Amino acid sequence: VEGEVLLATHKAALAVPEMAIVLDEHEKSYVFVRQATGYARQEVRPGVVSDGWVEIVSGIREDDTILVLGAYELYYRDFSHLYKVAD
Repeated sequence: VEGEVLLATHKAALAVPEMAIVLDEHEKSYVFVRQATGYARQEVRPGVVSDGWVEIVSGIREDDTILVLGAYELYYRDFSHLYKVAD
């Protein structure tokens, strides 16, 4: 048996590519929003996921510019400063 279950559709939803979403160690979702001095991490609340896109319920605006490629690299750029690894 094969089929598809559609739970919800939102035709006018704000969405970003899945690869733009970064999850932290607590499974919180973030995107990087472009600002005058670079990119700032912004927590978002994701909604429906479909065909490589994630609906964003809250956290960003329609006119925000989001980093898509390299989001995890930017997130872990300061990894050694945030997490002290024992020698």
